[in-house]
Amino acid sequence: MFVYYNSECEYCQSEALQIRENLVGFKNTQVIFISFEPMEEILKFATAYQLDQSPNVLFLHDSKSAFSELFDANSIPFMLLYNSEQKLLQKFKGATKIANVVKHLPN
Repeated sequence: MFVYYNSECEYCQSEALQIRENLVGFKNTQVIFISFEPMEEILKFATAYQLDQSPNVLFLHDSKSAFSELFDANSIPFMLLYNSEQKLLQKFKGATKIANVVKHLPN
């Protein structure tokens, strides 16, 4: 699952908190947070929401802001859920309840 976010976005903060609270539901899912912000801000966000300790959660710096163009991410937050065969299962634009995301996760 890709999560395109900005650390100052209240909806992104809420989603990060919900993901942390529901990490068990993501146990078989690689969660990749992507931001164009400076790496320092990305690391602060990861630490603040205690997601930096989870082995299946990664944080990436999109230094060239390519993600939004490649995946047509025209809103923040923006999530893409793929299965292990790299097939897009679901796209979530804007504020999304993480409980709704978990329902779409492959077993």
